[in-house]
Amino acid sequence: MSRRVLLDRDLALPWLNAALAVAADRTDPVRMRRALKTALTDAPLADEARKKTVTALARTWIIPSKEAGGVVEWATVHRDEIDDVRPLHLGALLATQPFFADLLAETGRLFAAGAPEVGTPELRRRMRAIWGSRRSVDVGVQRGVKTMRAIGVLTGRPSSSTSARSMLEITPDVAAWLARALLVAREADSVGVDDLRTSPEFFAIRWPRVIPRTAEGLEQHVEGVGRRVLVRTRS
Repeated sequence: MSRRVLLDRDLALPWLNAALAVAADRTDPVRMRRALKTALTDAPLADEARKKTVTALARTWIIPSKEAGGVVEWATVHRDEIDDVRPLHLGALLATQPFFADLLAETGRLFAAGAPEVGTPELRRRMRAIWGSRRSVDVGVQRGVKTMRAIGVLTGRPSSSTSARSMLEITPDVAAWLARALLVAREADSVGVDDLRTSPEFFAIRWPRVIPRTAEGLEQHVEGVGRRVLVRTRS
């Protein structure tokens, strides 16, 4: 995936849900994009902002990269089986939006270091080191924090520049799917189960006790002395 695609839109949960619903219909991309634009007609956005928001949502749920296509397709097929779809948005954004993936990771590293809250200014500093010292990066961080709040991995007052962690519960099947999304985002072939549970990108995930041994696009192997590894499979 291109590392230079910068997500500079804040994506409200109703808009993400609309994009997922449109994608689940599995029509052609032109029709899906048109349907998504219609679904966002009443969103409080100016015309140009609405166009850019549709483009950002489409990049995740309608026309993902080839590498992320299987991840997104699984979510669209199984969304009606899942009570809380917010983890699906987390995984899809992780797999399709490199900027958001880096922002998740930097947020998680701050929490892992013991911070009770994360500050938007510190996230800007860290993301500039990765993506360059540009105003668009600062804007992307601010809007990315809003998106993280929208999907429930962060919480904070609208006017506050600090955010606290907010946890999401997931099922074993979604846990395996998130592992697959992480491997796509990292362009990696495998991840240890213990490493998955401590991945900074998933700072807000409360993992189930068991992760399936096999799942679509994923297999679990044992290496060495009891080290369990999730391996990405490709058809």
